[in-house]
Amino acid sequence: MDIKKTFTEASVLFPILTLYSVVYLGLMIYDFVAKGAFEMPSGMMVIYIALTGAYAADKEIRRWSGSDPESRWGQIFVYAWFIFFLVAFVVRCFNAEYVLPADLSSVALQVLGIFFGSKASKKLYEAKSAKNPEVVSILGTIRISGRSELSV
Repeated sequence: MDIKKTFTEASVLFPILTLYSVVYLGLMIYDFVAKGAFEMPSGMMVIYIALTGAYAADKEIRRWSGSDPESRWGQIFVYAWFIFFLVAFVVRCFNAEYVLPADLSSVALQVLGIFFGSKASKKLYEAKSAKNPEVVSILGTIRISGRSELSV
């Protein structure tokens, strides 16, 4: 068994990110339902967002370097965070005993930002490689840093 071929960034990052997502979201849910009896230690959000960013960046680098990345349904992470935020917020509105976890808003917005950054990169790639004619006609010419142009 060739370990380098078996374990790549793509094969390792997604399961690790999934594990972190489930654990971190689970801790947030527990923090919320414990009504102040549990206080989540700080520090997890920075690692989680860095891992999420690394996964998205790796996926986009693979796309732009010509090896189409496998679709992994990253939007599920975004939906999970925002559904939990909405439910927690509504419950908090009607019952002051519940307190929103400290990092919930921040992590939800950062995951959303990473997701849409990745989507924007994907659309630009499709336009560049003319895989999506609609994007090509909408974008026209894009100026990058005022120096060069990407004609699509």
